[in-house]
Amino acid sequence: MLLSTMRSLPIATVILVMGASFTVQAMKRLEVDFAYVAEKAERLSRKSFKSAGKKTPEELRELNFDEYRKIRIVPEETFWMSEGMPFQVQFYHLGYLYNEPVAFNEFTKTHAQRIPYV
Repeated sequence: MLLSTMRSLPIATVILVMGASFTVQAMKRLEVDFAYVAEKAERLSRKSFKSAGKKTPEELRELNFDEYRKIRIVPEETFWMSEGMPFQVQFYHLGYLYNEPVAFNEFTKTHAQRIPYV
């Protein structure tokens, strides 16, 4: 994860962007404020849903409810836990009914970057 990189960044906002790929992208330097995020969300909301095209492995797609709920989050792996922030992000695993990947992006006042989730 990018936890070592994240330590130097100020508190950030996570924006969910449906249907984007999970490839790790380099950090971009740009001016990010509420207006920027609102405009980006508005622009994306006008587009039709487009699947990322990534296939969830068959073993995960075929999990039943009881099998899926046995998957547990490892608290020590919680995103931003070690940074001492007033919030954390826990990513749930693909599988069962949840087979469409969701891309997570972090925005600070000066940067936007994809949060890798594998």
